[in-house]
Amino acid sequence: MNKGIVIKALVLVVLVGLLFATKRGKNQPELENAGEMSVFNLKKGKAKKPLEISAWVPWWEEEKGLVSIRNDSAKLQTISPVWYQISDQGKLQETEGQYRDKIIELARSREIKIIPTISNAKDFGFDPERVSEFLDNREDQESFASEIIKVAVDSGFDGWDLDWEEIFPEDKDSYSAFLEYLAGRFDELGLLLSVSVHAQTGKESDWVGTKGQDLVRIGRHADFVRVMAYDFHHAGSAPGAVAPLEELVQVVEYNLSVIPVEKLVIGLPTYGYRWAMGSGQSMQYVEIKENIVALGAKVHLDEESFSKWSEYSLDGVDYTVWFDDSQTLAKKVNLIREYGIYQICLWHLGGEDEEIWEALAN
Repeated sequence: MNKGIVIKALVLVVLVGLLFATKRGKNQPELENAGEMSVFNLKKGKAKKPLEISAWVPWWEEEKGLVSIRNDSAKLQTISPVWYQISDQGKLQETEGQYRDKIIELARSREIKIIPTISNAKDFGFDPERVSEFLDNREDQESFASEIIKVAVDSGFDGWDLDWEEIFPEDKDSYSAFLEYLAGRFDELGLLLSVSVHAQTGKESDWVGTKGQDLVRIGRHADFVRVMAYDFHHAGSAPGAVAPLEELVQVVEYNLSVIPVEKLVIGLPTYGYRWAMGSGQSMQYVEIKENIVALGAKVHLDEESFSKWSEYSLDGVDYTVWFDDSQTLAKKVNLIREYGIYQICLWHLGGEDEEIWEALAN
């Protein structure tokens, strides 16, 4: 046989093999043994930058959040106290809170950035109607921007985080336009703009609450885009993992395709849910652990979701609990970093697994 033909044939075989391997690496990640849990062998290239951790501090957990900042601030770069809302009149409205001065003083002494959150919360949910009315009024937008800029400058804040949830699909373009305007105003003074968004996978089946957020345009104007990659199971759902691995991978891959990696922040949970009789309630790790220890319940690791769960009876009621702790969060952070992502945000400080900080430092 002609030697040239043989060489060409061998080269063709190698190229085909490489092509197949490349496709398999992108579409069908291999699993490898990792002790008691398996991890995806993503072959994406780990993030070269050190992990940057931010965290929300809800006003109803300020005292516990203050303890977390004091004990674990060496690992924190940014805190976002949930101190503000947009009112029905399109104005900045303060929420309740008793430890603001102490939190600000401590954060400044530890050189932690303060980027408070402005939400559209109402009762036990979110109110897209007030956002819709606000986005229809240019004068309100200009006044609001001037107001929050003044508060940030007077208070020494580093910027603002907008957590406006469940925005109506028909308000998507108006919301993006407002963020563009706000980013321009912030840039003049060096203020940072963070925008918190619902988890999207780019599929038609994504929750309708995500339809009002244009990730491409938000990623173009915001300094940080915080993707809330949790609550895949929640108080109104059947029991299950709050941040299951398969969904986390889908969210990461899609958001990384539309948001620059230097702006992409993945939100992860420090909490869980306890379900009984068809409904659930949110609980922080410390409370979950106390119940499990007191009742001698067994804790199980669900390898598919990389989450933990337990079952127990209390006062004649059967409960099912799903939650994340330092072990499961560390695995999920390692997974995220395989994609080159180096920023996470925790919901929330106060009552989290105290071993999280050591686990995420490794």
